[in-house]
Amino acid sequence: MAIQIHYWSDDAERLLAHYVDVLSFELVYRQPDAGPADFCILKLGDAQIMIAETPDLAVTAGRNDERLLEAMIPRIGHPGPISVYVGVEDVDAYHGRLASAGAQIIEPIWDAPWGLRQFSVLDPDENVMTFHAMGG
Repeated sequence: MAIQIHYWSDDAERLLAHYVDVLSFELVYRQPDAGPADFCILKLGDAQIMIAETPDLAVTAGRNDERLLEAMIPRIGHPGPISVYVGVEDVDAYHGRLASAGAQIIEPIWDAPWGLRQFSVLDPDENVMTFHAMGG
């Protein structure tokens, strides 16, 4: 079983650039191939995320996912109270790389009492991602 996080955004291209250029995720898939992205899949190690542009409900009428989109669209732009945790090989080196790249670090790197060495960042849509040492 695998879990993929799916972020919806009013500016998928901006979010894609942040995850690739600042957080060092690798672009695995993008649609369309040219022009602004409206859907993409990125990975960092074994972790994968999907980013999708906010769909136009008028265009999605009759699609199989119409009800899902109706439920999601009002929530876009209002991040939930979750933090996605991603394990990385060398959390200290990764923290340094993200700090140098200008990531918005909201939780400094530290050794949490639950056994993880971790830090957290905000993406441009204010989603929280926490990175921790692998094995923790």
